[in-house]
Amino acid sequence: MGTKPKYNNASNEKILQHFILAILVFIEATFKVLNLIIPNPKSGFSDASKGIEPSLDDLNIKDFPTRLVAKKNKEEMKSILNSVDITSNLNNNQLSSLILNNPEAIQKMLLEERRKELSQTKNSELRHKLQGMQGISRLKKSELIEMVLNEEALKKENDLQNHLHEE
Repeated sequence: MGTKPKYNNASNEKILQHFILAILVFIEATFKVLNLIIPNPKSGFSDASKGIEPSLDDLNIKDFPTRLVAKKNKEEMKSILNSVDITSNLNNNQLSSLILNNPEAIQKMLLEERRKELSQTKNSELRHKLQGMQGISRLKKSELIEMVLNEEALKKENDLQNHLHEE
């Protein structure tokens, strides 16, 4: 009697895997051909390409504000931003970047930091920094701090002017 060849499970699994792979490749190829034949509705021809201005309803909601802003000049954009609280929608990294890219904001931050440092000092130390000024004995701490900050700002300005005159 004839002996039948024995197929093991491993070769059956490989045949099944190849069959499934062939089906997947066929399906992917079919989708690619269909995408080439049938145009995507989003990439269809627009009225703008025909010279017709699209209506507000036809515009992509994300592209429309970008196009509007591009048409504005600097003063119009500043006017818009004056009436809007920009910072409420920014995260910490964006706020940090905004501060670090604005010299006026950096100066304000440094001034606030100096104000905090001075608030930690005693009134007598603040008065000592203001030696020679009259009427400082009756001032509150907050007033002393503001006077010290003003004196420091004047000193910086004078130092800068002297430095410029030396050059």
